[in-house]
Amino acid sequence: MADSAGGIASGAISSLIDHACGIAVMSRLERVSISTLNLKIDHIRLPTARSPVTAWAHCYRVSEIMTFVRALTSSLFFHPC
Repeated sequence: MADSAGGIASGAISSLIDHACGIAVMSRLERVSISTLNLKIDHIRLPTARSPVTAWAHCYRVSEIMTFVRALTSSLFFHPC
């Protein structure tokens, strides 16, 4: 999922965000079957070539039929707390 220069494709970053959000939701629920209904990404700035990408997600609201999650990604190691 990289171009010839070693840059990561935006689709791969979107997938990483989706997976991080799913893990955040699964950590809050007892059910194991979930699906993404609406993944809104405000901005993707592609990382520099061959740099690692870290994702952090937080499930901030749980209702009976849906959950709400925020996610951040960075090409530098970070901890948002």
